[in-house]
Amino acid sequence: MRAKSKLSRKIQTRKGDDRISYLSDDILIMILTRIPLREAVRTSVLSKRWTYLWRSIPYLELSTNLIREPDEACNYWDDMEKWVYTVHHILDSRLAPVLSCKIHYQYIVKFRDYLEEFVLFLCGNGIQDLYLRSMVYYKFPTDAYSCQSLKKLTLFRCKVVLPPLFEGISCLTALTFIHVSITDDDLERFISSCRLLESFCLDDDWVTKSELRNLRINALILLSLEIQSSMPTNISFIHVPRLKNIYYRPNLFFDDNDANVFLELLMNLGHVESLTLELKSYFTEQLCRMKMPKSLPAFKLKKLTLKVDFDVANFLSCLIRSCRNLQELNIIITKGIIQENVEENFWERQGPSEGLMYHLTTVWINMDYRISCYGIGFMEFLLKNAYSLKRMSINYCKSLKKQLEAEISELSLLQRASPHAVLEFKTIVRRDL
Repeated sequence: MRAKSKLSRKIQTRKGDDRISYLSDDILIMILTRIPLREAVRTSVLSKRWTYLWRSIPYLELSTNLIREPDEACNYWDDMEKWVYTVHHILDSRLAPVLSCKIHYQYIVKFRDYLEEFVLFLCGNGIQDLYLRSMVYYKFPTDAYSCQSLKKLTLFRCKVVLPPLFEGISCLTALTFIHVSITDDDLERFISSCRLLESFCLDDDWVTKSELRNLRINALILLSLEIQSSMPTNISFIHVPRLKNIYYRPNLFFDDNDANVFLELLMNLGHVESLTLELKSYFTEQLCRMKMPKSLPAFKLKKLTLKVDFDVANFLSCLIRSCRNLQELNIIITKGIIQENVEENFWERQGPSEGLMYHLTTVWINMDYRISCYGIGFMEFLLKNAYSLKRMSINYCKSLKKQLEAEISELSLLQRASPHAVLEFKTIVRRDL
């Protein structure tokens, strides 16, 4: 009986232990980084063991969620006063550098100096990843450009004016500008001066207070480029020898010259291996009216992704013929394909290219809407001519299942050039892509 009572007391003691608190600081801090900062700060009242742990969290998100719940009513003026006080307290309490920080700022002129103080504090204390989002255009502080620990910078709705003696941010590898106001010259200087820059993303829109109309890119080790623009922007590559991946969504508000500028851009992508093009109907209508060349300069493309909502048969045929190393083809059809300018037997008359015949292994086609006969003809064209094809996956809206039964049956029975090709049909939930 005594032995049992001792054993039961030991078990009871173990069950009552706060085992989490006995974990190392590194593990506990890792746990705190996975919960909202507001909740992480509240853990300081649990015990002495937890009092200072939150002060060493390396990743911070400084938004109004620090001072109120997302569904609570807000008063911009009062919220900003509370937010400034809270952020001051958090930064003044730091026991370790902040490596990554997201700042969501509801711009009020009175508090602009405080925001600049926060940004400069982070830049002077080892920040590596900075995301700054302002509700109204905020001028990014000039002194912050001297931060040499910064590896990733994302600015959303900010104004960027480089100092005259800007020499680049030595460690910067990833740069993202979303609705940023900047001049052509400053952007060119920014990109060319950051010698370790590997990734650049520019998302411009028609409300951006920007003078950016000519994008000149000179970056020795740039690997990835993403351009989304709603305004006419001429893009020229001065020196980008290592550029491999491009995502491009051209001007939505086009004029007669835009399609020509787009084709000129394609002429300079011979060394790119992965290309994603998002072409809206206004733009693709312009392409359809143009007389496409039989082929473009030879591409090294291994992966091609097209997001379209209009008929691009001529353009697609021209592009495929130019891709001699194409291995993966993805087509996302976001609206109905219109068959005004394409004959029903268009693809039957197209000769296969070297890349299509010997290198293409994967095809993925997504349809949110019923496609025309030209679309089915394109799938037949691929199956008949792709000798190395391993998988073709066709995804279509569930509501179109009955309408496409005949086409599905026809494609399933079609004799394929590749004996190992697997043909898949999957239904998807209709959505706007």
